[in-house]
Amino acid sequence: MTFSLSVAGGRPGSGVSGYRTGWAGRRGRALAVAAGVFCAAGITPVALSVPAHAQGTCTTSGSTTTCTFAFTGAEQTFTVPNGVTQVDVTAIGAAGGLEGLGHASGGRGAQVSGTLTGLSGGQTLYVEVGGTATNNGSCYPTSQCTGGFNGGGNTHFGGGGGGASDIRTQPRTVPLTTTDSRLVVAAGGGGAGEAAQNPCPGSPGGDAGQPGADGACSGGTGGGAGTATQGGAGGAGGGGTPSGTPGTLGTGGNGGLNTGGGGGAGFYGGGGGGNINPSTSPAGSGGGGGGGSSLVPVGGTGPTVTSAAASITISYISQPTVTTTLTTSPNPSLFGHPVTLTDTVCPNGGTGPTPTGTVTFTDAGATLGTAPLSPGGGDHCAQAQLTWSNLLPGSHTLTAQYSGDTTYPAPALESATQTVNCTRTVTGSVASVIATGESTCVLGATVGGSVSAGAGTALFIGNSTVQGSVFSFGSTLVGVCGTTVTGSLAVGGASRFVVIGDPGDDHCAANQIQSSVRLSNNTGGLEAVGNHIGGSLMVTGNTGTGPFPEDNRPEIEGNTIGGSLACFGNTPPPTNDGHPNTVTGVRGGQCSTL
Repeated sequence: MTFSLSVAGGRPGSGVSGYRTGWAGRRGRALAVAAGVFCAAGITPVALSVPAHAQGTCTTSGSTTTCTFAFTGAEQTFTVPNGVTQVDVTAIGAAGGLEGLGHASGGRGAQVSGTLTGLSGGQTLYVEVGGTATNNGSCYPTSQCTGGFNGGGNTHFGGGGGGASDIRTQPRTVPLTTTDSRLVVAAGGGGAGEAAQNPCPGSPGGDAGQPGADGACSGGTGGGAGTATQGGAGGAGGGGTPSGTPGTLGTGGNGGLNTGGGGGAGFYGGGGGGNINPSTSPAGSGGGGGGGSSLVPVGGTGPTVTSAAASITISYISQPTVTTTLTTSPNPSLFGHPVTLTDTVCPNGGTGPTPTGTVTFTDAGATLGTAPLSPGGGDHCAQAQLTWSNLLPGSHTLTAQYSGDTTYPAPALESATQTVNCTRTVTGSVASVIATGESTCVLGATVGGSVSAGAGTALFIGNSTVQGSVFSFGSTLVGVCGTTVTGSLAVGGASRFVVIGDPGDDHCAANQIQSSVRLSNNTGGLEAVGNHIGGSLMVTGNTGTGPFPEDNRPEIEGNTIGGSLACFGNTPPPTNDGHPNTVTGVRGGQCSTL
């Protein structure tokens, strides 16, 4: 009795293009296959369809969320929630496939459990749930010959290897290497070897981590099991016929001459079973495919073998979270007046321990201060407050960052916009300005003459041009930022902070002052930073500290000075804070090295 047969081996997704058989018994088929009697049938291959992508199903009980991923035939993803740094996982690999006639069973998949640590919120984990071997239309009609999704080995008459289930930090499009990103792997079982002739049955595939069974009646030997360092060896073909291919990293080997079982996938795949033995009577069966190897997280359990369906389960404990609310009062505020920043921190859900810890407040990134939380603002809530009296006129983006504690993770930054006004504002073109009232702001103005301020008035000049000089004697706060002064500038006897340019924490742009600058007998700290001064700079008799921690002494830094720089009688002495001044003339007194 004769027959013709068209088969093809290969990696998952390949396979035979079709078949034409005719025989009086299994012996004729076995001998023909063993002898390699192949005829091209010219039939178009059948493509293996891939189910639509699906994410896991998640349920929450108390503080524990469990996400279960079943087989879909495609890569799935899991995004680590904010505040979660570790997850518990259980992975189950897929079983190997049945062979064609005797229906010998494939090997069982592995189960592995453990904890994945060192994760970060927002991180993507890629979830690969292994598939069982299938018949995609390219197999012997009753064989599950095509290896399962995620690395199962192939055959034609025997059973394909089961796919591995794993979690990795890179998508499957990134090739595997010996240092690949897989964090846990549950191996698949090997596929069954084909029965050649009665009374020689098919050969069971190896369970995960075990070799496949040798073929009955002196048939092909079983494929070797994958190990932690290499793929399983291919089983030898019976009577010197072709052997199965060895397993490789992540992938099971193919069955020898398409009759041996496919190797199961794993960290390393199992080897394919050897071909049937046509030299004996009755003919010996093909060897079973070997099971793959597993990867167990440090401190984890397994691998054990299981008949359960392939799956991956990820569970994690969510830290309780808080909602933070930043408010400012008053808003708008007046230049020189205090502004109180209040951050209210409340547990989400309205229950739980009252938050503890601290809140750090900033103005456009410059730290204003850190305050502790104390109960207030509602049930189970806490508040932190900071009062600040040195915001310059304009719009400020204030932020609050809660530190978190042992119960609650730190949430996202909270922000609020604060507007600071003056009691009098001068804009446009004016002849001269005499500051009056509690505070006067010269904003974006062109002043044809001088600007002067007397006792008890706060003065701020921003982004303006003064075609004369600036004089302030006995004022409270004084700020000159981003301004061109064609004459001189003198500030004396101010009771609070004086800032003549500071692009850093005070957010005060540097100035162009074409004549001299004199800063004397001010008692609330001062800064002159980054300015271009055409004449000399004299700093005498100043005391006190400014609002920021580094403002503990007069700061004279980064200025370009066309005349001399002299400093006398300042307590404490001035500093350049590591940013030397460029001075054309002589340096003297406390500023001799600045």
